[in-house]
Amino acid sequence: MAAKLILVGGDHPVEHTLSSFNTLGRHPDNSIQVLDRIVSKEHCRITVGAEGYVLRDVGSLNGSFVNGEKITEHVLRHGDQISLGNTTYRFVEDRPAEDLPLRKVTMMGDQVQSQVQSTLSAKSRFLPASAIKDTNALRADYEKLRIAHELSQKLSLDTDLDELLQKIVDETFQLIRADRAVILLLNQDNDELEPRYVRQKRDEEIKLSRSILEEVKKGRRAVLSSDALVDERFKAAKSIIMQGIRSTMCVPLVYNDILLGAIHVDSMLATGAFTEKDLLL
Repeated sequence: MAAKLILVGGDHPVEHTLSSFNTLGRHPDNSIQVLDRIVSKEHCRITVGAEGYVLRDVGSLNGSFVNGEKITEHVLRHGDQISLGNTTYRFVEDRPAEDLPLRKVTMMGDQVQSQVQSTLSAKSRFLPASAIKDTNALRADYEKLRIAHELSQKLSLDTDLDELLQKIVDETFQLIRADRAVILLLNQDNDELEPRYVRQKRDEEIKLSRSILEEVKKGRRAVLSSDALVDERFKAAKSIIMQGIRSTMCVPLVYNDILLGAIHVDSMLATGAFTEKDLLL
């Protein structure tokens, strides 16, 4: 089982192939030297165990984070983001596609009311500078636009579809407060939306509402709910109720008026995690 760490956001691609025992830290004696002043001399270790590669913090001053959460020990999954100080790596396993987290995505045939799709009102779009009064909201909107611009530049350089999808999901996690994200592509042979890439903070099964995906596919409109557990549109959607999802968003991926797929994100902790401005991005 081969795996590697890929530096995220560097000027040049940097990859580190992992062995069965790896140390990461600022000191040059480590297997992987992290040139970051706020990283400890020996910050963490990555070893191979029965469940796969395991990251353990070894008492670092500023902590080790996986997908934005501070950890002391964590079984790594394909696509995990490891943050040490100001440095971030992506964990990538070289294994067949059928072994990736896609196998944990299932569809549920909920009966959801047909008016589930949302339309974007012109009033919800980004306001002109003269109409902005909340400077904190302005900073948040600017940061989202900045990340979206950087993503568009990165995507223009990619020709590999898997790398492209991975970057879309990684940047989505920076843009919005999502716990889970799934990119689905339209299978031209059976006209079905099929999961192609998954990113989540916890290793668990993801149940998607087939009815919601059908509404997004047919209407080519985005679904947005700030509190899905009390949203009348979703009261019959078992996949949402069973998983305790609080905020959900599903957006069609369209290019030149051709439907390519959809991206589905949800949050199990925060109500109001997504806004209509997130849909615009």
